[in-house]
Amino acid sequence: MVTLLLVASIVMAVALCVALFVFARASRGSETNQAPDRVKAGSVRPLSSDTLRRLREWYAGRSCAICQRPIAPIHGEPRPGLLDTKAHQTSSWQDFTPDQLIAALETHLPVCADCHTASQFRRQFPDLIVDREPTPYRDSAFH
Repeated sequence: MVTLLLVASIVMAVALCVALFVFARASRGSETNQAPDRVKAGSVRPLSSDTLRRLREWYAGRSCAICQRPIAPIHGEPRPGLLDTKAHQTSSWQDFTPDQLIAALETHLPVCADCHTASQFRRQFPDLIVDREPTPYRDSAFH
């Protein structure tokens, strides 16, 4: 009787391991077989060196469309955004495919990383935002 229980528990353990292995392979395969323009939430799509070079050239010497400050050189994160003048909404580079991103440079305005982050936060958490009137006591050098 004990050997029968031991054999049954071993068979169950092996079946569980096989099921977990198959599930892990299936879920990993679905991520790698995605369309190239779809990126898993939270991940960053790598840009080609040519696309990154064109973006750096486009942002160089420009000022933010929101705060009017010069946009810092691009060296990684946080990245500046793009302002859609029709929707009055900022977008991340990740919101576009590489081809759409280059085309968006013709229709969008540059936004610094600070204003883009603030705009994203404002859009995601509108109930946490408090707009206050400017006062002479607040430092205007900060957002």
